Amino acid sequence: MGLPPDGGAPPDGADAADGADRPDLAYFPLARRLVGKGHASFGLLPVDLDTPLFPLARHLARALGELGERVALVAPWADWKALGAATAERGPGAEGDVLAVSRSRNVTEVTLVRGSSGQIPRTLEQANPHLRSEFSRVLFDLSGMDVTSEQSEAVDLVGGVVIVGRAGRTTEKTLARLRDSLSPSRVLGVILVA
Repeated sequence: MGLPPDGGAPPDGADAADGADRPDLAYFPLARRLVGKGHASFGLLPVDLDTPLFPLARHLARALGELGERVALVAPWADWKALGAATAERGPGAEGDVLAVSRSRNVTEVTLVRGSSGQIPRTLEQANPHLRSEFSRVLFDLSGMDVTSEQSEAVDLVGGVVIVGRAGRTTEKTLARLRDSLSPSRVLGVILVA
């Protein structure tokens, strides 16, 4: 499936308030496939630290929302300084670790407060049951984690993962190595972004 060259990123300065909260139509087939798999929670797993996930994750979450799903898009790595003027509100679950960043239609973008290194899987484990009780689909952006330890632990906490690589940069060998390191039942597919 071909995705927009920029991974679906909105234009600079655009956000949900600007009306840029409509997903690109290219994401609907993937959203429908993921709904068809029946998992309540799934993650986007990058092959490396240079693979941009958030634009893909945001458009995929919005496509799921347009399909009538109540979606939580969870970015456990979020840098609060980078969020700028976004207003966060504490939500229940994970002992106050769940923070809603923004809401748009059926999608709530969430970040999880990260403690020291190695805390992401623990935080995901605590937050996932609460999020799954509040939302029909929980989409985790699994970037920003230590590839060898944190990612493998995080993958075990979601229903399945979509491996994400970069078109023209990620080799088949790299994709195969990551895919083969995971349980076959956990891999929902592979997608390449520009």
